[in-house]
Amino acid sequence: MKHINLLIFSLFIFISNLLGQYNYPDPHQFKQMGFDVIHYDATIDLTKAFSDSISGVSNITIVVTDTTIDKYFYFNIKVPPDSVLFDGIRVPVSIVDPIPNDCRYFLIDLGDSRVGDTHTISIYFRTKVKNEGYPYFGGVHRTSAAVFSVGVGMKEPCVATTHYWLPCFDHPSDKATFSIKFITLPNHLLATNGRVRKIGQTQDGNSIWEAISNHPIATYLLTFAVGEFEIVRPNYELLPESVDLEIYCSKQDKVSCEKYFENFYKVFYYFQQLFGAYPFEKVGFVVVPFNAGAMEHQTMITMPSSYVQRINQAKDSIQYYTLVNLAAHEFSHQWFGNSVTPKDFRDVWFNEGFASFSEALFLGNFLGNDFYLSHLREFRKSFYSGNETNYPLYNFQQYYKQSNYPLLIYTKGAIVAGLLRFYLGEERYSNLIREFLSTRRYGSFEIHDFISFCNNYLDEDISWFFEQWVFGRGYPTLAIDVNLFEKEGNLCDVLLNIKQIPIDFQNTYLNLPIEFSFKTKDGKYLDTVLSISNEDTIIILQSLPTFDSLIVNRGVKVVSLAKTFLNLKAETSSRNVSGNIFAQIFSTDSNVILNLIEECDKLELIFFDILGRKVFETCVESNTKVVSLDLGFLSKGIYFAKISCNRGFQNAMINLH
Repeated sequence: MKHINLLIFSLFIFISNLLGQYNYPDPHQFKQMGFDVIHYDATIDLTKAFSDSISGVSNITIVVTDTTIDKYFYFNIKVPPDSVLFDGIRVPVSIVDPIPNDCRYFLIDLGDSRVGDTHTISIYFRTKVKNEGYPYFGGVHRTSAAVFSVGVGMKEPCVATTHYWLPCFDHPSDKATFSIKFITLPNHLLATNGRVRKIGQTQDGNSIWEAISNHPIATYLLTFAVGEFEIVRPNYELLPESVDLEIYCSKQDKVSCEKYFENFYKVFYYFQQLFGAYPFEKVGFVVVPFNAGAMEHQTMITMPSSYVQRINQAKDSIQYYTLVNLAAHEFSHQWFGNSVTPKDFRDVWFNEGFASFSEALFLGNFLGNDFYLSHLREFRKSFYSGNETNYPLYNFQQYYKQSNYPLLIYTKGAIVAGLLRFYLGEERYSNLIREFLSTRRYGSFEIHDFISFCNNYLDEDISWFFEQWVFGRGYPTLAIDVNLFEKEGNLCDVLLNIKQIPIDFQNTYLNLPIEFSFKTKDGKYLDTVLSISNEDTIIILQSLPTFDSLIVNRGVKVVSLAKTFLNLKAETSSRNVSGNIFAQIFSTDSNVILNLIEECDKLELIFFDILGRKVFETCVESNTKVVSLDLGFLSKGIYFAKISCNRGFQNAMINLH
């Protein structure tokens, strides 16, 4: 056995306040820095973690990329470091005062470094076990059974919280490889990222573990958990030989873990089919006493034990897969957010929106398409009932300060991903997403990179989709007038007059799918989806069965977002009086709509009041099947119209009201 002593430099470090202009990082705004972190080589002592202390050294290898921006290396740490060495030489550390965005960075001067120079910054530290406090999510958590970290906070100004236990440049844009040694008590197991092995012990008998990954990682996805764990690997042999499976749980949770994850291999292959080859060397889960949620740390997902334990009450496949859906959500993050990572947290909607949509896909695959739609309907219901409906998905932080991860990015995010799939079709959507994840594998992106990729790959400009659903605030509001035209044989024609009601911060939505469900007299539904792209849209549905009621956006073909005001007018259709019949004629308030049955090059229309006086005459060049006339200048009442088309004419009575 190899014996290693951890040496901590307990040196006084001079910290000064910097004023003036500098390239200060911002978790919500990507900036090109003058350096790139390429590797973390750290040693973390967890032997006193259960008594509230973590110490160690973080050796950060950087390469200088630009000396015109500034000449500082920025890093995060929760408490001031004991000492900092720059290429082995102790250097002073500065902080900025005032802090522009409340996310505190320390910095050191890179001196006369030139582009391409490589340096190692060694940061020695000791800190208390600390989480962000209420709402109790990010940071390091200590229980009687385990000490573990969660990589993001709900209120933390930096969003990322890995710097609570590891000095690092804690910004999602700068991904790096890592080699981290952990020292634990001899009776503890370590759950962490990458491939892990026990490499020796210290002179006092504590265990030394080494975790290594050659796949780059954003720091907020680093994690650790230490405790008296056991490892289970249900159906491990069914996974590819190149992928390890490690599931850490307490002894009392072992049976629950085995049951909860016994079908995980099916999830693995299903998501590989959807998103492409699994990008990492290991699939890992650690089940801990944590009730605030789960976290998608790269190759080591943190799961709440209380949720996993509920699997024992699952009575059928519906209850089982509904519970396993949480693991499916977090596992999909290995593609959405981990392999392909946003450059800043304005794009966190991408991670959570597509992962939440993956839940619906997962349920649809294992339980049927009705569960895919019902899950999206639940997201919609939650979105409608919340107080976040008027915020955008992208950069919601400029409007909403209450949380780094509002419900909006999950609920609306999932629905928007579903709308993209509906617009493109399942095959085009799947090919697009798979190709994007492959092209950007192990890299970072901004929203405009994603939009540009979509446009180029599809050979179609779909920027409008992101403008209205991702950058846009709120969702559309529609006023829908429904006009019936009764026919023989219990049939009817329906004229839909759909108006998008403008709101100050919205434009007219394009290709908006609206589902109309007509409930017929026998209790069945006739469902159809119409695409709306104009502020005013007139659509005529012909020869429908007579129906008793109409529901808009029931969500059985597509789950869309729209607030609708429905006005059903059962007695508004005009009646033909004499002449040839070449058009169906409808009146809706002050509008007259003609649905041409025959081709007509030019329409001549003359309107008479009930005394036979001509009140209006017009000529319309017709190159469409539907002609709309605004007669708002006429008084409400009964009018007669003579409509001439080519060599024939048609008379009709019209009621303006």
